[in-house]
Amino acid sequence: MNNKTIVDDYWSNHTVRAKYFKSQVEADKYGEWRLNYYPFYRELMVLDEPHKNEVVLDYGCGPGNDLIHFMKTCPSKIIGMDVSEKALELAKHHVSLYTNNTVPIEFIKTTDSSDTIPLDDNSVDYIICSGVLHHTSRPKVILEEFFRILKNDSYIRIMVYNRDSIFFHVYVAYQRRGGFIGNDIDEVFKGSTDGANCPISKAYRPHEFIELCNDAGFETEFMGGYLSVLDSADYFNSSKHRVLTEPKLNNEHKEFVQSVEINNEGHPTYNGLYCGIGGVYKLYKG
Repeated sequence: MNNKTIVDDYWSNHTVRAKYFKSQVEADKYGEWRLNYYPFYRELMVLDEPHKNEVVLDYGCGPGNDLIHFMKTCPSKIIGMDVSEKALELAKHHVSLYTNNTVPIEFIKTTDSSDTIPLDDNSVDYIICSGVLHHTSRPKVILEEFFRILKNDSYIRIMVYNRDSIFFHVYVAYQRRGGFIGNDIDEVFKGSTDGANCPISKAYRPHEFIELCNDAGFETEFMGGYLSVLDSADYFNSSKHRVLTEPKLNNEHKEFVQSVEINNEGHPTYNGLYCGIGGVYKLYKG
């Protein structure tokens, strides 16, 4: 099964925050801005963890933002894979700016409808997949392929949109929903993330995504959700009272807001974990 889907068509023409960098300095400057814009992305996705002599796969590499980080972790090889030819061309250009890089990098185009990842069984040491599976039509198939190609005693870090987030329960449910009547919350969310016409964009409850990963064979742990501007304590505190007193807002959103706590560092948490939109999971293959 390799026919193009609406997912392939959309992402072939829509590359999130893609910039054509003219120099390594410009690329580095953007990379630092991106990490500062999304607090705890670096930590939860463990971008700085060494991968000496390992094969690293960035599934859904986009324009190569994370590839640049992995070049610094001493892997033996990096593989960047994406459905978008435009994104792959940008990624190739961006890594080429790092003329001192000696790590071999292979780029592979895939499709949303593909049943397989074109890599051998037990051939990859580490997989990162950031902001991808929540846009795919068959995430379970991809997870099963991750399990097949990943070596034993190895890990994956996956980010998917987090329903247990301030972004979902305050920004989308209260601010974006607009009148609250006749507007399905999941449809409103889909149009609030990666363009109004994005065909698939799902916010997972942690237990839902853990079950999906475990069904593919992994041991899975939810690490929390890194933050966006619309998950910040300032945004939450400025909106909390209005959300709790809005009569048209249902109890799911109010109960979440009532359960959010601000920790000693001034960041919002839910069930003891950061409650941002970027839900990060650690998957282990024993």
